Amino acid sequence: MKKNLFSAASVPFSLRGQTLWLLPQKAIFWEEQEILILADLHLGKAAHFRKAGIPIPSAIHHHDLNTLRQLISHFHPAQILILGDLFHSVYNKEWLDFENFLLDLSAYSFSLVKGNHDILPDAAYQISNLTVFEDTHLIPPFFFRITQPLR
Repeated sequence: MKKNLFSAASVPFSLRGQTLWLLPQKAIFWEEQEILILADLHLGKAAHFRKAGIPIPSAIHHHDLNTLRQLISHFHPAQILILGDLFHSVYNKEWLDFENFLLDLSAYSFSLVKGNHDILPDAAYQISNLTVFEDTHLIPPFFFRITQPLR
């Protein structure tokens, strides 16, 4: 594990013979596979709420992308795995920011296991370095699965 600000508050956790670093940025770094794992980013929520008249600053959206960029810059992961709810709701201009973010980081491989908020048309997810899994993804020894909320 690289030592600096990220590791100072990070907690190593061993599961099934794998080392998972629990990060204060609400992410996990899987050391052996060099995978950065995140969940429930809900990008686009600020614009979604502004459309409904709730004053949420766009800085929240940019802060989330900057945090993700810092994590990627620090760990240089082989893959970035997003577990559900990448985007909050229907298409808005913040999706374009995310598309540009992915294009800027085209050297990195992103995967999304779709969650219940990932409702954009399939065409929106057609970005060269983004692979989409409908509800499950196996990376031994772990099986990543999104469960739907209870009704």
